Amino acid sequence: MPKNEMSRTPESKAKPLDPPQLNIKSLIGKRGWTETGIKKFLGAPYRIEQCHGDHGDYVVHWYRKTSVVASEATPEFKAFQAKRAARSEAAGKGVRAKYKETMDFVDKLDIQVPQLDRETLIRRACEFYNARRSEPAPGPASASTDSDPTFLVRIMVDYIRQVLTDYEAVLHAQFGRVGVEDAVEGIEKKVYTAIAKAYPDLAEECRRMRAGLDIWKRCGRSNSPAQDPGRPAPRVDRSTTC
Repeated sequence: MPKNEMSRTPESKAKPLDPPQLNIKSLIGKRGWTETGIKKFLGAPYRIEQCHGDHGDYVVHWYRKTSVVASEATPEFKAFQAKRAARSEAAGKGVRAKYKETMDFVDKLDIQVPQLDRETLIRRACEFYNARRSEPAPGPASASTDSDPTFLVRIMVDYIRQVLTDYEAVLHAQFGRVGVEDAVEGIEKKVYTAIAKAYPDLAEECRRMRAGLDIWKRCGRSNSPAQDPGRPAPRVDRSTTC
């Protein structure tokens, strides 16, 4: 078949190729080529195939296997791949170093939690909750000292986390860093641990929120159940599935 000839083949009727050929997916995924390397050493494809799939038509570029094998044996290709591997290794080391720097910061983080008497804490937590009710979110329309005790405990923990600690500032400082997802998880868990230590009567709620973070992470959610006190957290159960 002439070089660069266009053919149309239904995906379901693929037949063995003669001469043997490799497509870009195989070159990149199984043989370690790059698009730059393909253009540099193989040039134009031997055959261009128009295929029909479940999600529409698409084009596949095919290269003769003999040309691929011959190129891979040349000193120029081997040097090209060696330089690419060296660049990849250097980049990997840089990423690992930045990740370690981020996690070292989290490990050394010391969360300070000011202590308030119960009455003051409840009052401030209610005021904080009510001030945010203009924001669309689930939960009671308002909070007061007569609200459900379980609800009050939840908004007290939320108030402490967002107002009495450096949680927000520390969290925002991590955006853009390598390892930000792990850093955020570590910071949130440290905050809940610190709150539980300063307010033992809130320890169970802190434990519930920490467990909720684990469930949210396992389910691949981007937001934790603790981001809003009105958002129902998942029930902590070892049988929970996503």
